[in-house]
Order: sequence, then C-alpha cells, then structure tokens
Amino acid sequence: MPHWQGWYKKSVGRMVMAGMTEDLFDALTAGMGAAVDAETGELSTADLELLRALDALYQASDKIAIKKLSRNDRGWAWTPPVNHQAGIYIPAELRNGLFFPEDTELHAPSENGKNIQLPIRISWPQSAKHTKPAHYKRFTGKSSGAETHLTVLPKHLFAEAGPASLLVLGRTSQMPEMQLQAVLVDSASTVYGLVESRFDLRPDFQAGIFDSPADGALPEREVDELQSFIDEAIEAVQSGHLDLFLRKYAEMPAAETLSNQARQLWLDQNPRCTLNPMTLDKPGDAVRSIVSGIEFDLYRQHEVRTRGARLIKLLLGDGAVPTVGSMVTRLVRDFSGFYSEMLNASQQRKARVGTGFETHIRSLLDAGKVPYAEQRVVSSLRPDFVLPNVELYQANSPHALVLSAKTTLRERWKQVTMEKRGCPVFLATMDEKVSVAAVQMMREHNVYLVVPEALKPKKGVIVDFAQEENVKTFAEFFKDIVAKEKMPVWQSLM
Repeated sequence: MPHWQGWYKKSVGRMVMAGMTEDLFDALTAGMGAAVDAETGELSTADLELLRALDALYQASDKIAIKKLSRNDRGWAWTPPVNHQAGIYIPAELRNGLFFPEDTELHAPSENGKNIQLPIRISWPQSAKHTKPAHYKRFTGKSSGAETHLTVLPKHLFAEAGPASLLVLGRTSQMPEMQLQAVLVDSASTVYGLVESRFDLRPDFQAGIFDSPADGALPEREVDELQSFIDEAIEAVQSGHLDLFLRKYAEMPAAETLSNQARQLWLDQNPRCTLNPMTLDKPGDAVRSIVSGIEFDLYRQHEVRTRGARLIKLLLGDGAVPTVGSMVTRLVRDFSGFYSEMLNASQQRKARVGTGFETHIRSLLDAGKVPYAEQRVVSSLRPDFVLPNVELYQANSPHALVLSAKTTLRERWKQVTMEKRGCPVFLATMDEKVSVAAVQMMREHNVYLVVPEALKPKKGVIVDFAQEENVKTFAEFFKDIVAKEKMPVWQSLM
C-alpha cells in the first residue's frame, strides 16, 4: 500500500469516528449544553479551567466513575440542610470493588461495629484548600437497610451545584492505596454537554463506571458500527467511485421515517404494551426511551454516515489523488466549509430531537383517542397542540388546554405563557435540570410541567422540582387531567 493510502486510511477513520461519533463539535458549539459562547465563539475562562481539570483527571486515571447528583446529594450542603446525609450516596454500581474499595477493606470506627468506613484521599482542583480525606462510610445498621455514603467533601461545591450536576471521579490502580481525583460539572455549565457526549450519557443515566477516554479510543460498539462505512469510503476513493459513494449517503432519512422506526422498535421490545397513555403505566418514560434512546441511536447511525460523507467530499471532492500536503492544505484553507458543515449538524440534531419529541407525544394523543389540533395558527400564536379543538381555544374557554413540547427548557418556558388565552398550559419536557424557582414562576402563570414518571417517583426525590404542585407526570396528565377532568366536559360541548 502506498504511503499516502495508509495515512489516508488512518485519517478518514479518525475524522469519521472521533469527529462525528464523540459529538465533540456538538458539545463545543451552541447546541444543548454547549461549551462555546454563542455570541463570541470563545470558551470562557471558567470553561477552560474546567476542561483542563477534566483532561488532567482523564490522563491520570484508568477508571472513571460518574454520578448524577440527586437533590439529597446536594441538599446536605444547603443552609439549612434538607437531610442528614452529610455527603453523597454511593449506589451499588460503584461499590464493593467495582470502583470504591471492597467492603472487607473497611473497618469499624466504633465499638458497636454497625458502621464501617475508610478514609480516601481525594484531590479537588476546584477546591484546592480542601485537603481533608473523604470518609467512605458503609452504614450497616440503618433501619431502611445498608447504605454507603462519601462524606467530608468540599461543602461549597455541592451547595452551589445545580440539579442533575455530574460528579466525575478518576481512579488509578498504580497507587498503593486508593487516591481519587474529583471534578464537579454543574448542570448549568457549558461543559456539561461535553461530558454527556464523551461518555454517551443518556437522560436516564444515574451512575456508571467507564474506561478513561484519555487515549481517545472509542467504545468497541461504535468502532464495529462504523468500520464497514470507513472501509467503504476508502474503497470508493481507491477505485475511483467516490461520486457513487457520496450520492449513496447524500441525504438523511426523513424525520417521520426515523420516528416511525423508533416507535416500532419500542413496540417490538415491549410486545405486551401499546402507546395508549390511558392504559400504559409510564407513558412519559416510554416517550423518553424512544426519543433519547432508540431514535437517537437510529439518528446517529445515519448522521455519522451522511455527515462523514460530506466531510470526505470537502476533503477529497476534487477527485485528485490525495497527499498529506493536499489534505492539510484543504483542511486549513477550507476551514469555513468544515465549520459550516459541523455547525449545521449541531443545529439539525437539536431540531430533530425536538421534532421527535413532538411526534411521539402526538402518538400518545392518537393512541389515547384524545381530540386535538396541531400547530394551528391562532392570532399569531402557534401552540404545539390545542385540546380538544381550535374553536374552544379561540373562544378563550377555560375548558380548553394547550400542550407544548420542549425537550429542554432553560428560559424558553416563558414563550408558552403567551399561548394561554384563558386556559391552562401544560409544558411537556424531559429536562431534569429545571430549577424549583423556575417551576414556581410557571405556577404563577398557570403553567404546568409534564415530565416522565422517572422524574417524579412515588418514593425518593430525583429532581428538585418533583414535589411542586404544578408538576405532573405524563400518566397524571393523561389519566387524571384529560380522561377524568376534561373528556366528560369536552364530550358535552362537542
């Protein structure tokens, strides 16, 4: 194989596999959880410091543990505290030798022997003055069952952390005794999306252990998925059939096509279920699983090929035999073309996620035989769904309702307050990073939040806003509000 072919094969593989599947650009641009300022295009000083701390942690570690912080994991540091936890809860996924030490390595600190613990040195680059060892405690005498906590942590970091923030811990096996590095990534931070992308964290993620990404290697699953595409691209160039290859991957499947495929896959995986929200136990969890799991995977499989093909066209589209010099020259001189392509990918991904969310909410409405009008313009307003019809909504009837869908909120929830017209607004979202203050402001505007059931469990508190009275699950919305309260009224009016 000529030298240029070997270099080209390695370059194409890296460009497609690293540049696309790790979503680095998506995490570092104005997408969800982006790390680049939308106006200046520059990282803030705080962003750069956080990225450096994470990179140092990756470089020094052979194992990474990530925990999404619950309300209790942060509430111990508040004034006043909301619990007596005094630290973070360590779930089974990280205990007993999986990341933290074996229980047999712990010792009893008191005569009763009910609680066992071990001091662990943790380096906190965000809190250099905190030098006390953490206490890894196993409470074996609790009436609710044994629990494990990590205590003696830098209080200010956890007091200031937002809902669903991530604690990233790095461990190395080279040390004679356990020593960790820790970085807290706030959910409001612009770096949050980079961590989600790098470790492929889905919305239902709570805790997990990962190999260090310091070497840039991709998960074996992603390597296997893309290798055939990379081989096909290389063969197309070497055989002179690049045009045919580019035409084959020129377009993404339509959004409706992917949504239908994802929905059918979910039904195949759950053969005893339908998407009827009146009978399904957890319709919100089902929608979240379809949108953020199944459909996202389908989208990514097609996206990496379509976007990869377009980048290859930018790099090699003139048909000339590539050389190291020509590739480097094209990358530098045509930077704006590469940047535009990746920016477009980021923007289209955001739009596709939002469209998929709306599509599957429509499926719930259809399956439950709920009357609605979709995306109808009324006095310059265009609500996602009006129930039961536009006529009742136009009449400013309190018996109508608006159902809007936004995968993430931030300050965008304020947009839906203009859609009320005398009726309540229900805002469906999968966003677990909403603050209590925002939810309370929504209540003042007669806006209700509709969330997956996993965000409002019967026991335990996953998110800060779970106990607010204007927060409803999808099941509560469909079964209580629509079926019991609204449908009888609608039937009498229609």
